[in-house]
Amino acid sequence: MATYKLPLMGDPDLKLMQLKKAAKERGVDFRGTVDKGDFSGRGLKGYYRREGGDIIVIIIKTPFFISESAIVSQLKDFLSV
Repeated sequence: MATYKLPLMGDPDLKLMQLKKAAKERGVDFRGTVDKGDFSGRGLKGYYRREGGDIIVIIIKTPFFISESAIVSQLKDFLSV
């Protein structure tokens, strides 16, 4: 289990909609609000919460074929645009 603090740029509601769509396209269920929620699917499991302008992501489980750093890198890229 690992915890990451990622900056959130832009409109949180819009980011949430985009993130849910991107997760669904990748076979991951993304449930929650702009303030907190969880995600799971395809060997990935975790949850998140918003703290001001940051998103705290807690990754509980990752698929054996994708590194945790690759997942976090994609999240950083997505949230900072």
